[in-house]
Amino acid sequence: LFICITFLNKKKNMPLKCPSCEGLGNFNTWGKPCAAGDMHKSLTCEVCNGTQVVNKQLVKCTDCDGLGGINTFKKPCRSNDMHFVSKCPLCKGGYKQASSFPQPPRKHTISVGGTWSESPPTQHSMQISQSGDNVTVVCPTQSWSPATGVISGTTITFAGGLNGLSATFDPMSQRLSFSNGCTWVMGGGEPSFPPPPTTEHRFECHGPCGSGTGMAGPPPDLFGAMAGAMNAAAGVCNTMNDAMAGAMHGFNNQHPHPH
Repeated sequence: LFICITFLNKKKNMPLKCPSCEGLGNFNTWGKPCAAGDMHKSLTCEVCNGTQVVNKQLVKCTDCDGLGGINTFKKPCRSNDMHFVSKCPLCKGGYKQASSFPQPPRKHTISVGGTWSESPPTQHSMQISQSGDNVTVVCPTQSWSPATGVISGTTITFAGGLNGLSATFDPMSQRLSFSNGCTWVMGGGEPSFPPPPTTEHRFECHGPCGSGTGMAGPPPDLFGAMAGAMNAAAGVCNTMNDAMAGAMHGFNNQHPHPH
């Protein structure tokens, strides 16, 4: 075991080939890696100082694209470029340790802490406490309580009592939509949404059943429209009957029946 540990430590501290000059130690007039004896050698590698090796894992600088300098046109270049103006302020020779680079800003975590209720409303009320990307859900009336979860983007992946479920948070409607079809509403109450359209009509009943509110049948104004249409149809029928009777009377006068 001691031998293995010693070997691993030595391997860990072994020098690595310089990623900038590809282990050659120098660059030629055209900015390409070259050996020390190359007739076109123009620049010693600034990353390894010509030693051809480095002691730590390095990554390419994204600001200067691994070249180490900026030219007159604000483009990456090597320091032997004829248009070279300044060295890259974020690295040395185009490479640096990964931890030395500024990290991208962390994506904002959604806020779901507070009181929640089920939709449609039930007797259950859930309390969510949040710490960063971690949440804990407590509901005294549910057997699965407590449950824990982890936030990623707008999705919460649950463990514990709600293991296997996930929920997506909608910041506009303040709702959590679960993978099993359930919905929770933030604030402990159902939000105010306009009622869905319906074909039922309420009207005041003054018939034999007494005054009150009913649900049966169409609204009263539709009865008037139906009665008017039926009267109009009856008028058309009467007019047609009169016309046919007149036509038959004229025909009989012109063609009397033999006795």
